[in-house]
Amino acid sequence: MHFFDAAGEATWVIIDPSTGAQEGLVHGRPVATAQTPSQPDDGGFGSVASLLLQAHGGEGALASCTYIQRLNVLGGDAPKAFFMLPAWNSIPNAEAAFPYQADYIFLSGGTPGTAQAIASPDQKLLEG
Repeated sequence: MHFFDAAGEATWVIIDPSTGAQEGLVHGRPVATAQTPSQPDDGGFGSVASLLLQAHGGEGALASCTYIQRLNVLGGDAPKAFFMLPAWNSIPNAEAAFPYQADYIFLSGGTPGTAQAIASPDQKLLEG
């Protein structure tokens, strides 16, 4: 599960689907971005950027996480206006959700080029 905490920081929580128990938690701060090219399946609005985040505050299965990558992004970019209405972010207290899909890769190690993917006990990559 991925969300922004009360301080506005990107946060991931890994939940065991069979028990509902929290297995890991980590926070991330962006250190690099790369624009995602427009794609036919992005709803015509575009896709949010790919990211490299510096991880901190890891717990449980994500205790050794040093970096998080967001790759293969599709969708999620906010439209500038909805059918002749003002831009969503010009409306006071407006809440909006823009669905997207992406692969999140949690890495452990010194630098993104040398870090290793963190694997779950069954050796599959953890996904957020």
